[in-house]
Amino acid sequence: MRVTATQSDEENMAGIETLASEVEALHGAFAVWTQWTIGLLAASVLVAAGYFFVSFATNIRARQLEEKQVDLAKAKEAQLATDLAGKDASIAEAQRDAAAAQKEAAGAILELTQVKVDLAKQQERAADAERKYLEIQERLSFRKLSAAQRAQLIESLRIVPKGPARVFHVAQNREASEFAAQIRDVMRAAGWNTGAPNSLLGLDVVGLGILVRDPKDMPQYTADIQHAFAAASIELPVEAHDGVDKGGVWIIVGHKR
Repeated sequence: MRVTATQSDEENMAGIETLASEVEALHGAFAVWTQWTIGLLAASVLVAAGYFFVSFATNIRARQLEEKQVDLAKAKEAQLATDLAGKDASIAEAQRDAAAAQKEAAGAILELTQVKVDLAKQQERAADAERKYLEIQERLSFRKLSAAQRAQLIESLRIVPKGPARVFHVAQNREASEFAAQIRDVMRAAGWNTGAPNSLLGLDVVGLGILVRDPKDMPQYTADIQHAFAAASIELPVEAHDGVDKGGVWIIVGHKR
């Protein structure tokens, strides 16, 4: 029975030693894991602290970025407003310049129109003065038969029946006297007997004409004389005059019209 007890003690001691060894091994493992746990916990704390620091810094930078973006937007708006104001001012100035130019152009057009009106009036006055000058020259110039008229009269008067036809002119009128001489020369060249040209006192006649005693009983060649002069563009109206011999024809040269 005593041997049995000793074996049991030895077995107990061996078990205790085994357990002690296991406990010691577990204690060492526990210590290692405890250190790892503490290390990981410390690392977690550091990571959490870094996260919070980074988050804090990020938030600060985000606010700063937002503020800068707001400032940039305001600066852009201010610059845009300044640019628009400058453009508005430029546009307003351009509009003023355009209005001034239009006003100046309108003034120039008005002046040009007035100049044209004045020029037209001057031209009209000049034309009127020239017309009056030509009229005066025409009144002062002496009447003359052109070469074509002379040829036409001679040809027309040569082929018609002839009779007494005297040529008279109003008294004290040199122009009428010279024109009467031209008519006399033409009629003589055509074979007519006109006698010397004489002035006719007491008769104030304007233009040319034929005088007969009685237009209802005038010589037949009176119409031939009229037609001949008409062919040369010279009108000779017939009028009655008591001084004309019966059966006679007087060609009278009066004052120039």
